[in-house]
Amino acid sequence: MITWLHGLFGAPTDFGATASQVDGVRHAAMALPGHAHEPALDPESTPAFEELTRSLIATFDEMDIEQTALVGYSMGARLAMHVALAHPTRVSRLVLIGGHPGLEGPDTRTGRLMLDRKRANLLHGGGLRAFLETWYAQPLFAPFKASPRFEEIFEARCRGDAGGVAITLERLSLGHQEPLGDAMTACPIPTLWVAGELDTRYVDCLQPIAEAQPSGRFVAIEGAGHAVPSEAPDALAREINAFIESSATESAP
Repeated sequence: MITWLHGLFGAPTDFGATASQVDGVRHAAMALPGHAHEPALDPESTPAFEELTRSLIATFDEMDIEQTALVGYSMGARLAMHVALAHPTRVSRLVLIGGHPGLEGPDTRTGRLMLDRKRANLLHGGGLRAFLETWYAQPLFAPFKASPRFEEIFEARCRGDAGGVAITLERLSLGHQEPLGDAMTACPIPTLWVAGELDTRYVDCLQPIAEAQPSGRFVAIEGAGHAVPSEAPDALAREINAFIESSATESAP
């Protein structure tokens, strides 16, 4: 069983091209609150990680999913870390794509939270299209903007719920997240850390954690930037298939 968790502004369909090439398992693609017609979170100022972790586990119970692999991208990867650390017996494997383990230092986290609250206010005031035009102008997304599917994906994301996404952006801000690097280094769940080769910030961040985690491994997807599921779905599928095969072999008696 594989459960897929998309990133901010995304949708469960973001993993479609990859999931279709991962054989031999059931798939469940979940939508973040405020995305893909899912109800928005309450507009509070508190972190929502524990709330969403409980909600996801409750969904697993309703679907009779005793244990699943979690594949998460960006915000979805950060949520996957929280689920795995809180409920390790429910998670068989982790694939974490461009998922930040957390910022060090309270001042750094406070600064990020203030930035994300400003971003949320811009979403509420100006809507998705204006915000996304600025969002994707970040150097982080330059390879994604150059990809052939960018315009199609951009237009789909512009049709989302700006208010619902804004609340999720604020309540799952990296500024709310305590650093998880040490906990993930000690996590026994087989973990594949993924970054795009051109996303050097995340390569530099994730590779040392993967190398320090006995159950972890790291892969940089050639030619891809931050938006790996959209930029390189075929290469991502190959890496996931190889990881599932190798981790199954390692765990066999």
